[in-house]
Amino acid sequence: MKIDKIRFIEPCTHVSERKRISPRNPSLNLLTLTTAAKSRVPDTMMYSECISAIRWDDVLSSDVIFIEIPTPAPECAFSAAEYVRENSNAMIVVFGIYACLNFTETLRYCDYILLGECDDSILTFLDALKFDRPMKFEGLAYFANGKFVHTGSHRPPTRLERVPDRQLLYNYRKLA
Repeated sequence: MKIDKIRFIEPCTHVSERKRISPRNPSLNLLTLTTAAKSRVPDTMMYSECISAIRWDDVLSSDVIFIEIPTPAPECAFSAAEYVRENSNAMIVVFGIYACLNFTETLRYCDYILLGECDDSILTFLDALKFDRPMKFEGLAYFANGKFVHTGSHRPPTRLERVPDRQLLYNYRKLA
């Protein structure tokens, strides 16, 4: 699969907040994953509804869209995923504790779930897509030919020196 553009989305905590921004610190975990993905695909950035409205025109033209599912309010992420599915051909990949604990519900809204801490597995996932390799590595849940596939838990990351690039966050300078 050719991947020219990746977007990460941190949805608001509640669907009603989508109409107004509720300033808080954006997810450092998501920013770390965005930084890792940028090492594979230069046109990679993140949107956080914590600090700014999402530019959907930009997101919908992506090849792969990663959405973090906040544990206290997964419906916000599901709403964003439904919007993407209705308006784009992008692959939707989700992650987060809620997604890892609720496969059946979550897989209705996405193509893949990245399990556990994705710092390393996200690169394996992107390489598998790019080089058309089978999705047989640890740390995935998905449906294939109508059957649920769970590849097991991915080992925790071994390299912790990756520093999140805050410039990949849309409107970060405005927040700072």
